[in-house]
Amino acid sequence: MHKDNRLKTKSDFKKLYTNSKKLTNNELVLILKQNSITISRFGFSIKKKFGTAVKRNKIKRRLKESIRNLNIQDGWDLILIPRKNIKTKNYHQIKFSVRNLLNQAGLLKKFK
Repeated sequence: MHKDNRLKTKSDFKKLYTNSKKLTNNELVLILKQNSITISRFGFSIKKKFGTAVKRNKIKRRLKESIRNLNIQDGWDLILIPRKNIKTKNYHQIKFSVRNLLNQAGLLKKFK
């Protein structure tokens, strides 16, 4: 994921946590809000209850990889927050869950 496509600062995350739309499924919570720039930016928020840094980073890597090849509309800020049962899911199940949430939000580009 390119650096321009990341939410980095605490203020970026704070803006999204307030006054934004939330979608959920069994594995993830998606927080989204339209931004004023021409790219979509992503953030990942993983609590310490998921275990050591190694385990949290593994979940984060899987989430990043699952959005890497998706055609997502430009102009959105998104935060993905995993839920407790994501630890038992493999990469393909996580990818399906991410795709499902983005599809619910209407953020996946349609192919012609």
